[in-house]
Amino acid sequence: MNASEDGVNPAVNGALPVTATSRDVEPAEPVYDAELVDDWPVARRRTFRQRLARSWQRSKFVPVAFKTRQALEQSVRDALAWLLRSPFGFMGAVGRGVVVMVRAWRRWVRVHDYREAAEQSEKLADKFVEIRALTLFRWKVSGAVVVTVAAVLLVADLVYGDLVLWITAGVGSVVLAVAGRRKDGAPGRKAVLAGPRTLTWTMDPQVLVDAFRDAKLIGKDETLRLVERAARIGDGWAVTVDLPATRKAADVIKHRDALASALAVGN
Repeated sequence: MNASEDGVNPAVNGALPVTATSRDVEPAEPVYDAELVDDWPVARRRTFRQRLARSWQRSKFVPVAFKTRQALEQSVRDALAWLLRSPFGFMGAVGRGVVVMVRAWRRWVRVHDYREAAEQSEKLADKFVEIRALTLFRWKVSGAVVVTVAAVLLVADLVYGDLVLWITAGVGSVVLAVAGRRKDGAPGRKAVLAGPRTLTWTMDPQVLVDAFRDAKLIGKDETLRLVERAARIGDGWAVTVDLPATRKAADVIKHRDALASALAVGN
């Protein structure tokens, strides 16, 4: 028997014959190339310094200016700029405080509240003597207070030296700065003519408002708004104002003669 023809391998070294496999090409599974990796990533352990920095930046109790280096540097620059500007700001506040105090003292000396009440009740002529007497009394009180304060400061200066004057000047300047701090409505009078303050300072607003009221162009409770700064045009001046919503520019042009008369100028 021919073993190669029957598909049986011949015996080798006395072993039993084994059936031979087919020599034809058979499809096989794809072969993948791979590499065995046994190095697993090790989780990094944060140090105490890193944990402290992380908690510091996430804390809601720490101000934003102290959380990062950039914010701290910006805060330092802002603080230095504020320190450089603070003397000028303090002097400006003291100046405004002086204006506020002088105006308040003036209203008190002139018995402004009493005078307004008499004007509203149309009894100013009857109360004129009382108002004048009260005004003179308040002038005397003001003079007596000034003399008394000056005498006290002089005696204190002689007894304790210049330190008293420095303390008095410092406390007074702080009080004036607080009184003159920037806020809505202070210091100064209430704006009669609405609009930017840089525009309203260029002219007396009450004159313009009174002229429009005298010419019957606006009502007693209405006011004007300054739009553009007063400018010189030819031989006269021009100013642009915003009329109330109930008024028309055509009415102003129509009654320009009455407005010119109220302003005491020629049209």
